[in-house]
Amino acid sequence: MHELSAVEAIVETALEKAEQVGSPRIVGMYFVINAGGHVTEESVQVCFTMAAHGTPAEGASLYFEWNPPHYKCFECGHEFDDARDGDNMIPCPKCNETAVLVPPAEEFYLDSIDVE
Repeated sequence: MHELSAVEAIVETALEKAEQVGSPRIVGMYFVINAGGHVTEESVQVCFTMAAHGTPAEGASLYFEWNPPHYKCFECGHEFDDARDGDNMIPCPKCNETAVLVPPAEEFYLDSIDVE
């Protein structure tokens, strides 16, 4: 589960930021998940519970925003986002040829935190 090491690093960075502003506790963490990858809200939550255990981030509320999947057409090269999550191939809106799902460079990341 590669998410665990990523979430551990995110929690560590968030704790450093909270300490820099003199906050004793992190109360909320806002994640962005890029559709088209394999990360789920549930996997981030499970990893967060393990990574934050015994730290000032333990018990923080987690919030998630999803970016739509990104596609590229083989025929015309058009790139676009589309709400049809889970489809590896869809028709291109420009030429109606096959467009394929482009895997995200980052499957998820931390956008912001709320501190006490």
